Amino acid sequence: MRHLRPASIALSVLLLAAAPGDPPRREVLMPWEIKPVLEEYRAAMEARSADRLARVVDPALVVVENAGVNAGWADYRDRRLGPELKEVRSFRYAALKIVDASVSGDTAHAVLETRVELGLEREAVVLAAVETFVLRKTGQGWRIRLIHLSSKRVQPRGADAGQPG
Repeated sequence: MRHLRPASIALSVLLLAAAPGDPPRREVLMPWEIKPVLEEYRAAMEARSADRLARVVDPALVVVENAGVNAGWADYRDRRLGPELKEVRSFRYAALKIVDASVSGDTAHAVLETRVELGLEREAVVLAAVETFVLRKTGQGWRIRLIHLSSKRVQPRGADAGQPG
């Protein structure tokens, strides 16, 4: 797990149940304009394909993860994502809750709570994450311009398993 930072790998499209005692949240729907882009992002991550990801990200992509920043798709692909995906044997989004999402003109955003299951060479890793995506409309359609990710490793145990903290 030399290169792998499990926090950098996450997104999802199923429901993540609220922890007991959490206040009920309103249901948020993903705007139709950006839904296909985020679905393709998820599918590309599950396929572990940087080529597919390149189709939905802006070349000027910024990725903020914990205390690290990658500026530009090439920087993210070559310095973080590529080395990490080589160490991942399987990648599956197990859950998703849309916390907030909207489109305003040529800009959109989505905030998601996710659960990701990673199969590594020597272990399985389950992550609970919160992701923020900012998208912009370009001549080629909607592209992901910013990803901000915060995650933690969790163990499936009881009702609180998989809840971001």
